[in-house]
Amino acid sequence: MNKTSNRRQAQELGRQHTENTASLVIPLIFILTAQIGWLASLLLLAAHPMDLIRARWSQGSLLASVHLFTLGFLTMTVMGILHQLVPVTLNTKPWSTPIVMIHYGLMVVGTIFFSTGFITNLPLLVIVGASAVSLSILYFVVLILYRVHHAQSHPFHSPFIRSSLGYLALTVVLGFTLAWNYAYALGLAASFLIAHIAVAAAGFAAFLLIGLSYKLSIMFFPSKTVPKHDTWIFYLLHTAVIVELLAGLTGEHLVAAGIIILLAVSVFYIWDMAEIWRARRNTYPDPVLFTIGLGTLSFITGWILLGLGVSSAAGFMFFAGWFGFSILGYSQKILPFILWLHRYSHVHGHGKVPRLNEIFPQDWSWHIIILAGVGLILSTWGLILSMTEVFVTGLLVLSAGVIRMHFASWRAVLRHPVHQENPKKDPLSRILNW
Repeated sequence: MNKTSNRRQAQELGRQHTENTASLVIPLIFILTAQIGWLASLLLLAAHPMDLIRARWSQGSLLASVHLFTLGFLTMTVMGILHQLVPVTLNTKPWSTPIVMIHYGLMVVGTIFFSTGFITNLPLLVIVGASAVSLSILYFVVLILYRVHHAQSHPFHSPFIRSSLGYLALTVVLGFTLAWNYAYALGLAASFLIAHIAVAAAGFAAFLLIGLSYKLSIMFFPSKTVPKHDTWIFYLLHTAVIVELLAGLTGEHLVAAGIIILLAVSVFYIWDMAEIWRARRNTYPDPVLFTIGLGTLSFITGWILLGLGVSSAAGFMFFAGWFGFSILGYSQKILPFILWLHRYSHVHGHGKVPRLNEIFPQDWSWHIIILAGVGLILSTWGLILSMTEVFVTGLLVLSAGVIRMHFASWRAVLRHPVHQENPKKDPLSRILNW
């Protein structure tokens, strides 16, 4: 009974919303491209480790690495997930593939130009990349908000998603302004960067990850409880973002107040997640849950390191740890769910269909968590102790975990290219049946 609960939830969604699923190309191309973005970010950081160890925040290679992660991995993954989950969970029709592919192309080209401009110190490339990324993200925000507005139902996590997209749009405005300042020295105050970071991290990323965590944790790790502090978190997080935004626009005197509010949000969030996981019905060891759990532990560790004044290691734990491992974990559930939904939901009951953990086996997940976990720990210790060799070794091991995830994702896709009514498995059929 417990072992098939994930499959039953997928089956229920598939039967109710078969006509509302996006083309299989859409989520897969975003998710697979995003993994390459994170790998590029890690390898670039490994090539220039002293920039982060010495906290040289204005160095072009570090700026490129950060944006390859935030734009190339975090935002790209989120785009793919939302293009799939929004039509299904809100019971709305998805956009056509050409409409979405326009925004995908702008995002990929813009991220490449943007990062290359930072690395080569060419202002024109930075502006061109920033323009393409801004158009892509604003286009995406309009597409998703339009579907949310016309939804037949609004689940409890919907306000988090809407807020996240609103802050994403504001992040684009602030980021584009900073790009012009970087290229043409507009004379913006240094504190303006705080506003950009606060809106991007605490606004867009935190709202989105918390909202998706509430939805996906209950969906993929069926629990007997529901979030109890989501309302508190929602309003406190808004308050924290606004306070930090004002601090960035008027000076840095409000930064401490915003951090205190964010700390309160963190306590409530960790409390809720611990309750959800403690009350889950499936008690057997789950490597994906361990991956997400390591992300949550990284979140806690990041706060501790920030309190100790180790800002580089704290930032690394927040981004590579909390954001990175949470997305890495949930992707290992979302990917087989998407494949099951597209390939098997409509033929379920007419023959044997695989379970989610058969589409993406647990031994693959164990490989990923071991490599990525060891890499994260080594990298963080290297930053704390300012040991370049340890830091670079950790980055390379973490990169190996990302590579393992990427090839496991492709293997899952190619092992389940068609549903059972069309058993052709030659390479051409695999491509055509995407």
